[in-house]
Amino acid sequence: MLDPQYWEYMRVKRAVVLAILAIAVMLSASSSQAIGLSGQLTSDFYITDENGLSHIRPYERLQANLLAWQGTGGRSLAFHSYLRWTGDWADRKLVDPETYVYDAYLKLIGVPKGTALFLGRQFVYNGVGSALLDGLRLKYRIDRRFQVDLFGGSGVSQLHPDKVQSPADFAVLGGRLSSQPNSSIRLGLNWMLRRSEGFTVSHRVGLDGDITVKHLQLYSRVAYDVASLSPAALLLRTSYSLSRWYWSGEFDWREPSVSSNSIFSLIDARRYREARAEVQRTVWRRLAVVGQLQVGFFTADRSWRTGIGVRSDNFSVGWRHQTGYGGDHDGLYGFANLPLTKHWECFATADAGRYRVQEEQDGRSDAYAGGLGLLWRSGHGLAARVDGQYLRNAVQSRDLRINLRVSQDFSLGERAGNGI
Repeated sequence: MLDPQYWEYMRVKRAVVLAILAIAVMLSASSSQAIGLSGQLTSDFYITDENGLSHIRPYERLQANLLAWQGTGGRSLAFHSYLRWTGDWADRKLVDPETYVYDAYLKLIGVPKGTALFLGRQFVYNGVGSALLDGLRLKYRIDRRFQVDLFGGSGVSQLHPDKVQSPADFAVLGGRLSSQPNSSIRLGLNWMLRRSEGFTVSHRVGLDGDITVKHLQLYSRVAYDVASLSPAALLLRTSYSLSRWYWSGEFDWREPSVSSNSIFSLIDARRYREARAEVQRTVWRRLAVVGQLQVGFFTADRSWRTGIGVRSDNFSVGWRHQTGYGGDHDGLYGFANLPLTKHWECFATADAGRYRVQEEQDGRSDAYAGGLGLLWRSGHGLAARVDGQYLRNAVQSRDLRINLRVSQDFSLGERAGNGI
C-alpha cells in the first residue's frame, strides 16, 4: 500500500485544482465582455541513475491566464496561475508527491486608472529582496516619471507550500518608488521587511540607479540592514560597447543573507566580495573572442578565475582556469546548437577538466560531463524535447540523467494584458 501521506497530498492537489477551476468558472460566468484563456501545459519525466541508484520523477506543470473582463482604456480583470505537481517513482511506487502553487492571483488593471492590483499567491521583487507571498500588491503610476509599487502578506513556507501562514507571524512587507526623469536615467528607492515565527529576520532599505550615456551604461545598487544598523550590500556594474568591442565590469559586496533567528546566524560568516571583468571582440559577423577574469576576495586568500574562448549564436568553446581559495581547476567546455529543419534542432554540451579541492590532495582528479538533446516544434504550440546528460568525477563514478518533455500552448479568445 502507498503511504498515507500520498493520499493527503492527493487530497491537497485536488482541492487546489478544484478551487482554481471554481474561480475560473465564476469569473467567466460574471463577464459580459471579452473572455480569454491562454497558457501552457507541460509534462516531464526526469530519470536519474547515480552510482546505480535510479529514480524517475514525473512533473506536471500548468501555466494559465484567464481573461474574465476587458473594458475600454486598457481596463481588465484576469486570473493567473502556475502549478507544479511532482513525485518519485521508486520500486514501482509513487512516493513523496507534492503539489506546489507558485502563482494563483487575480489581476485587476486600470480600476481606478493608472493602477494594477494583484491579489493572491505571487512572486514579488525589488532591489533589496524577493519573496513568494500570499497577499496583495498594488502598482500605481503617479505620472510619466514616478511609479509606486507596494506589497504585503504572509510568506509561503517551502516545507508546507499547501498552507497559508499567519500574516502576523510570517509577514512580508515592502515597496518601491521608482522614477525615470528621462530616457537615460532610472532610479529606485526600495524597502522590504520579513518576519518568521513572530521574529524579524530581515529588514532592509536600498537605492538603485541605471544611467545610459550613448555607448556607456552604469548600474549601481546599495542596501542597508535596518535590523543591525549596518551596510548590507553594494553592487557596481558598468559596460561599454563601441563598434566591434564590448567591455564590462562588476564589483559585488554583500553580507550573508541569513535569517537572524536561524542557527546559521551564530556562525562567523565572511562577507562576499567579488570583482569581474570581461572583454569581447567581434572578429567576423557574429563570431567573437571573449576573455574573462574574476577575483574573489577572502580574509587570508584570493580566488582567481580566468577564461578565454570564442562564441557565436550557435556555438561556443573555451578554456577556464581557477586557482587559490576554493581549489584549482583547468578545463575545456563547449556548446553547440544546430537547427536541422524548420521544426527540428539538436544541441550538445561538453566539459572536461582536472581539479583539486584540498591542498592536501595528491594530484588532481578528472571530471567529465556531456549532454546531447533533440528538440521538435510543431509550429502550433506543441513541442517535444529529449536530452541526456552524463557526469563522472572523483565522487560520482556514474551519473546519468535523461529528461523527456512535452508541452502544449493553448489559447482561446482574448489574451490578458501585462498591466503597468
